[in-house]
Amino acid sequence: MRPLRLHPIAWAIACLVPTGALAGTGLPPLQVDPALLGASPPPSQPSPAIAAGTAAAPAGKPGPAAPSLPPAPPVGPQTITIQADELRGVQGVQMQALGNVAVHQGTRALFADKLTFFQAQDRVVAEGHVRLHEQDASVFGPLLNLKLDTNQGFMDLPTYLWGPTHGRGQGTRLLFKGQGLYQVEKGSYTTCPVGNNDWFLHVSDLNLDRITQVGTAYNGYIDFKGVPILYVPWFTFPLSRARKSGFLTPSLGTSGNNGAQITTPYYFNLAPNFDDTLTPTVMAKRGLLLGNEFRYLEPKYSGVFESQVLPNDRITGTTRYLLAFQHTQVLAPGWSAYVNAEKVSDATYFTDLSTNLANIATVTLPQGASIVYTGGGWWTFSGQFQRYQTLQLPNAPVVPPYTTAPQLALGGTDYNGPFGTTFAFTAQYDNFLHPTLPSGQRLVINPSVSLPLENSFAYVTPKIGLWASDYALNGTTTPLPDAHFAVPILSVDSGLTFERDTRFRGTRYVQTLEPRLYYLYVPYHNQDNIPLFDTTAADFNFVQMYSDNQFTGYDRINDANQITAGVTSRFLERATGIERLRASVGQIFYFKNQQVGLPGIPLRTRHTSDILSEVSGPITTIWNIYGLWEYNPQVRGTAQYDVGTHFDPAPGRVINFDYRYSAATLLPTPAMRMIDVSSEWPITRRITGLMRWNYDFLGQRLLEGLAGIEYNGGCWALRLVANHIQTTTSQASNSFFVQLELNGLSIGENPLDVLRSNIAGYAKTND
Repeated sequence: MRPLRLHPIAWAIACLVPTGALAGTGLPPLQVDPALLGASPPPSQPSPAIAAGTAAAPAGKPGPAAPSLPPAPPVGPQTITIQADELRGVQGVQMQALGNVAVHQGTRALFADKLTFFQAQDRVVAEGHVRLHEQDASVFGPLLNLKLDTNQGFMDLPTYLWGPTHGRGQGTRLLFKGQGLYQVEKGSYTTCPVGNNDWFLHVSDLNLDRITQVGTAYNGYIDFKGVPILYVPWFTFPLSRARKSGFLTPSLGTSGNNGAQITTPYYFNLAPNFDDTLTPTVMAKRGLLLGNEFRYLEPKYSGVFESQVLPNDRITGTTRYLLAFQHTQVLAPGWSAYVNAEKVSDATYFTDLSTNLANIATVTLPQGASIVYTGGGWWTFSGQFQRYQTLQLPNAPVVPPYTTAPQLALGGTDYNGPFGTTFAFTAQYDNFLHPTLPSGQRLVINPSVSLPLENSFAYVTPKIGLWASDYALNGTTTPLPDAHFAVPILSVDSGLTFERDTRFRGTRYVQTLEPRLYYLYVPYHNQDNIPLFDTTAADFNFVQMYSDNQFTGYDRINDANQITAGVTSRFLERATGIERLRASVGQIFYFKNQQVGLPGIPLRTRHTSDILSEVSGPITTIWNIYGLWEYNPQVRGTAQYDVGTHFDPAPGRVINFDYRYSAATLLPTPAMRMIDVSSEWPITRRITGLMRWNYDFLGQRLLEGLAGIEYNGGCWALRLVANHIQTTTSQASNSFFVQLELNGLSIGENPLDVLRSNIAGYAKTND
């Protein structure tokens, strides 16, 4: 083995990597596969019996260099079967096999040019092209000396191969040190195929303990393209999929907010159902961020507690932290409890310290607990306490949501009512609290009875319901009067289904035509004196067009005398039933003007809604399309549209496209004109391009951007990724990731989560 010559950069990295146990999740399985090192019977058991025979091959004919494993003879697991061109010796003392030697013992098979079996010592000595096989793993060497009863001995100059990881390696000697104990001296490992030596992991000594399923390596370093790039003096790893305490692979990266940073996680395998991960991160601009995640799992409860602490941030001069706790508990049959609580030290915690868009876009953090009962058959009950921490960013103020203390809800649907009726009801009590807005208590009851009448091609479902609300209100400065009202809700839902067979490009389809009419009547009741605790206008879509209420929440029930007319057509594959395409169009016809509304939104005076049309579906196995168009017939203009496609012909080849437009003059929402394009596509045989462009044309700014390349070296991959996230209207977060992945071992800042969140359908090219 050539002397160790570390590059100066490698020395710098080595100083940052602590000496200790390195968990297997961050390292490749550097080991002779435990399966091929099967332990022989314990010493207390008698020596195995021997069945000998002569191989069919002619005497003196050499065997193949690396034979495939032939089926073992049908003998017991303790029986040794020896086959060879020539067998000679003294029974019970010594036996010698010459030429095309094949030895079977249980699932283990041994091949050699020559083998001597010392029966009194229960020891074999195999010479010349020695090959030891078990299952899909193999060890090759010129000499094997093994005592079968104690599993002690050695193999010189071993070369090992195994199928589960496609790994291979070499050593100067493989020591058999007892039942389940092995040691490789001056060993190496790689997942590169034979003939490709791009990288190797070298160790001075490698101890494998099959009993505890732990491997221990000493004086290890990674050789990449002939240059040592990472040195770890000592580490341990699991020999199975079982979890094990130890250091995870460190990661290095940089961002505009934090500068260069290195993360060195340590994993504690406390018990089969408890673990903890300590994650210290050194950030050049801010200091040391200490992260910790504790997980637990029991038959009746589970959860996770996460914390992050940044003492004395060098930029802000303050101590910053994050706390998050999620817990699920089974209390009794049918009863469950949940806790979800999050808190950060300041409003800019995520925008300063996170590269995850979902976190950066967070403006409220939940802090609540709930209890749920689902054992009632057709009805359920829930109760919860819910409050929020509101993150008030300087340039994007928001109104804090209400605290509910408590909220009690009862609901259910019984489909087995008398005369074929369906009974449904919802009842909810809320106590709303707010420091600046009106507070109060609300009780809403909404029962309904429907009578579904249907056959194979048509249905009619009349329904009658009641909406009853009662409020006890408290003003912030002056008292508010209590309010209560009740209104009936009448509706009739009806539809037809027509089918026909059709064919397109040789594929048979069933095309449906499904016209639908939905009539809704709700009398007017003035609700202007009722605060808006949790109510907003619902989005105009096909679900809302056929619903009882155009508002979300329980503080408003719309007045209505209207009918919705729509039609849907589907294309279903005749052979599989898969829906390949769906197209719908619909419109609401109003028989009266709107009287119940929300502050700041003009009341509707038109007699028709916009015309809404939609088309979507996986038209092929690799191509998915969708499109929505909302047309305003009054002004003969487009109110909004959204078109997009997902093209995924093969792993590592994907294109996503989405374009959204809305006209502010025709909708109660801000104008929008945005494009979102992302792709992973090969540039050359080895290089793949990565990109995302999410651009706001009206604001003339890049909301999210990503550019990168991925080089697939076969048994390794290099990823260079730059990421931009617009955190506020005037601030952005920029990050750069460099990762060298040696198929099982990762060096650098891992960009995979960023790639998967930015490019739908992203797949690693080296998988």
